Amino acid sequence: MHSRRFIWGVPLVLLVVGTTPLARAAPPARGITKLANQAFLNPADKNRIHDWAQHWSDELAAGDPATVARARAKLMEPLKAVQVGGVFRLEYAGVLLPPLQVIIGGVNPHSAFNATQVVGVVGTDRALEILCDIANDQSLGIRLCAAESFKTAVRQGAITPNEISRGLRRLGKAACREEHWLVLRRQFEAIYSVDSDVSRDVQLKILQRTTARMSDNPNGPSDLMRALYPALKFLRDGYIKLPRAKQGPFGKVLAPVLCRVCSVADGHWEKAQKDPEAKKIYGGAIQISETLLQVIHGRVQPDRNPPRTALDRAWREKDKPRFDRDRVKWQGILANPPYGGN
Repeated sequence: MHSRRFIWGVPLVLLVVGTTPLARAAPPARGITKLANQAFLNPADKNRIHDWAQHWSDELAAGDPATVARARAKLMEPLKAVQVGGVFRLEYAGVLLPPLQVIIGGVNPHSAFNATQVVGVVGTDRALEILCDIANDQSLGIRLCAAESFKTAVRQGAITPNEISRGLRRLGKAACREEHWLVLRRQFEAIYSVDSDVSRDVQLKILQRTTARMSDNPNGPSDLMRALYPALKFLRDGYIKLPRAKQGPFGKVLAPVLCRVCSVADGHWEKAQKDPEAKKIYGGAIQISETLLQVIHGRVQPDRNPPRTALDRAWREKDKPRFDRDRVKWQGILANPPYGGN
């Protein structure tokens, strides 16, 4: 009888153990922030870094908001030290980025979003590559976070110039395909945040592709104009800040695209004019495009006065004949040297 109770008791004990939630492992006793500026890491230091990254990335994957928020803060903590050395950053990134990738590719959107934020703060070449990998993610939230984290990663100052240029081109390709206006806006902001010739080239390509996609949509107005309008503000500000020697060459390729913005508005005229919000956004894009065209023309052909046009006013007053005449004036100028033609 005693033997039978023992035999039946074993499965019962196993059943109780198997159904009892396992307690999470205690967090590492010591933080790793003091290791952040060390020029050399010994095996014990590396073990501490590994344990820290493993524990808090496991917590980040847990899912409940409070735990995820704490884990995100703990993972970012050593990267916010007064000085973060390259030796530490690369060691930390090497053990932290793989589990973060798993979380981003997992089924919990909240954990994935927070993991993407951490990747941005890691700020290494590999971190930027991961952010570009997920720029086409199916989740709107992840695509938005990837664009914001792109800026964060570059600001860390640890990414090589070649990798930044490569990242700009990859994010630009994603932006050229992006269908949601808010994501496109954030992607453009991220690209604009880098002041380089590659960045300006990518901005121009996005503008070219976006205007082409909008032109292909005859039903307009297009929500993409909600991204294009602020993008034009960035382009205007960036153009004005350029050295005079660069304004001419960049202006020659930018001007035809600005005129194309006005052509998009012309194609969407009727429905955009009837939609108060669209009328305002399209009007803002027209105003910036026309003003910048005049500035560019003054830089490219200082001996010739820009044409006297009033595209902005014609749009506001619903004067389509005047709008068409002025748009054609610019098209004629831009079709010839030094802008177009042979």
